Amino acid sequence: PEGQGGRRRQELRNRPGQPRDWWASRAETPGTAAESPGVGAPGHELDVNLQYTRGWEDEAYHLKEESNVRVGTDMTHLEAVENTLPLSIDYTRPLASGRLQLGGRLRTRWLPITYAVDRGVGSVIYDGLGDESDWDEDLFAAYVNFVRAKPSYSVEAGLRAEQTNVTYTIPDENSY
Repeated sequence: PEGQGGRRRQELRNRPGQPRDWWASRAETPGTAAESPGVGAPGHELDVNLQYTRGWEDEAYHLKEESNVRVGTDMTHLEAVENTLPLSIDYTRPLASGRLQLGGRLRTRWLPITYAVDRGVGSVIYDGLGDESDWDEDLFAAYVNFVRAKPSYSVEAGLRAEQTNVTYTIPDENSY
């Protein structure tokens, strides 16, 4: 059990505007998510989430094109494996007048695609179309919110910045 002096040290350490003894905070909260400086204080929250998902698309398309000149019957089959790897980090800090929320996201997706094409009579599908492509997407985001909730009203204001990079790659021999 902590004596009177220990409680006094904790009170002094947790006063707003006072420098914080991060190592003491870590030692006082073993085995919690408070392994980062400052997260061990009451009301502070740190959430980290990393996931991997994999989806599969296996579809065939029967194309029938009719015109005054010809009737085209083509069949395409595609197989695509969608891989998604999102990482998010969210932090909440209580304030005397509300709470501050900070966070960031990183999500990367990649989708290798293979195609099989059966060209019918009079097909209009380019003969050198190829049988593969790669689609990639990287998303970067960060946000900050201020939340104030009172019995008669609540206010939330924030800012979010986001950047997305998308690339689509096909073999050079299929570029025209």
